Amino acid sequence: MSRSKDETDMNDRARLEYVTDSTPPQAQTFLLLGCPYMAETDPENPDIHQRFLQSILRRQGEPDRWLAMFMLGDQVFGFAHFKIDKDERPGSGYILEFYVVPERRRRGLGQECLSLITNILTVAGCKTVWLASHSTAEAFWRACGFRETEELERSQKVMIKALPEIVAEDPSIVYAVVGVTHPNVKLADGEEYRLSLQRLVAELGMEKHVVFYNHFV
Repeated sequence: MSRSKDETDMNDRARLEYVTDSTPPQAQTFLLLGCPYMAETDPENPDIHQRFLQSILRRQGEPDRWLAMFMLGDQVFGFAHFKIDKDERPGSGYILEFYVVPERRRRGLGQECLSLITNILTVAGCKTVWLASHSTAEAFWRACGFRETEELERSQKVMIKALPEIVAEDPSIVYAVVGVTHPNVKLADGEEYRLSLQRLVAELGMEKHVVFYNHFV
């Protein structure tokens, strides 16, 4: 017996599903979702929207850069593009794009996905995360604990948030990386993404605080 949409919302937790240009279904979904995102954030330059979205896909696979779909059950409701900054604020997390479809807003799902993102950045060693906020999203970011700086990036306010040094505060903390590699990703790239995460954990000396559970859940 299938569940209704409301039952799915009540019982499922938001999760991230990673996208590369070698995962065609997910990449196509990202391009479709990217159209309303670009229309909302950059309505004056429609000619560049598809080129910009394609450029995001092409850069996936670079070290310390992620493109993730927001999933609730089998429903996609947004995406985020984020990385570890190596230029303006070296070592900080940098959220380049963040989008939740309008019908899923004001339900706590954006904050839930942001928490998943900041967990990744915290494990990677980031102590802060920053972004350039569109004016319509500033209230959301403030509610998530970001504060305004006096800087502008592409005429948008730069906002920043300190990430908790969780392991320093509680040495018993353990993160679980749960799930198996998507079949399309595994076919194209094998287990390289999972192995890169394991290498990063080893480089940071976090082996006692991160476990990999390679099973469907």
